[in-house]
This record gives sequence, C-alpha cells and structure tokens, in this order.
Amino acid sequence: IMEPSRKSIITAARTIALAEELGIPRTYGVGNKARREDDVEFFEKVCAEYGVPLAGVIPFDAAVVDADRAGGSLAPGSGDPVRREIDKIVDFLDGVTVA
Repeated sequence: IMEPSRKSIITAARTIALAEELGIPRTYGVGNKARREDDVEFFEKVCAEYGVPLAGVIPFDAAVVDADRAGGSLAPGSGDPVRREIDKIVDFLDGVTVA
C-alpha cells in the first residue's frame, strides 16, 4: 500500500524486494490517499516501473481520517468513494489465481 509520496514508494520498493527474497510469488500495488488525478497516474507509473500490477487506488476522504482519529468507524453513507474502491480491489484480488 503506497501513498503518493516518494518516501512511500521507496518503502514499497523495499517491500517488493523483501517479498521476492522470501519467495512470495506475487505482489500487488494499492494506491492510498489519492487526492488528484495525477496521483493515480503516479501510482500507475510506479507500479509499471517495478513490474507490479496496480490493484486499485483508494481516494483520500477526510471522513475516514476523522473516524480513525475518533477511534470509531465510518457513519453510514460516508466514505462511499472509499468503500467502492475497496470493493473493486477485493474483486480484483478475488480474481487472482493462487497456485
């Protein structure tokens, strides 16, 4: 899971290398806290650069931050774009064949 920052990408690259070292056969990227369209493009570029499929990009939502800080969960109806994208990522991963 990556945020749209160079520091986060460096951490993701290290994680990919570690997964390879450990013999984990597949890794997937997930973009997180995307605020702008160019964040999505950034995640696509980085995943292509490292040869990792991008499973999805979760948009930034202040309601998610607020709920987390309060130690609670999202109110019904709030965070819908986040929930939709997480559902898409789950569908993507459900379609991955595990050998």
